[in-house]
Amino acid sequence: MHTERPAWLAEWCPVWCGGDHGGQELLDDRRHQSSAAWWPELVQRRQVLPSGEVRRVVLPTDMAVIAVQQVGEAQPWVAVTTDVELLELTPEGARRLRAELGSLLDRLEGGRGG
Repeated sequence: MHTERPAWLAEWCPVWCGGDHGGQELLDDRRHQSSAAWWPELVQRRQVLPSGEVRRVVLPTDMAVIAVQQVGEAQPWVAVTTDVELLELTPEGARRLRAELGSLLDRLEGGRGG
């Protein structure tokens, strides 16, 4: 969704930027962001009870992968985000994660090894 170009935005948006810079009055909020395709997912978290016992809980969340780049910076980042968590990786880190995830999933789908 494109909004009117703010006066503070002196640079052109990258081709992948969604163009919505509304609500970015604070310097730290000013960034280019790709559009996000959110999907429902389950995440596992560890919860510490008042007794000190730790238990696993599975919770529903929404997840997306987006490109982000602070205005004025040359480096884009790849963000893996939920409604409460954000992990930002360099493009090289994201490529490595893709390769490692692919390798792990191949092993998981291959069944048990000897």
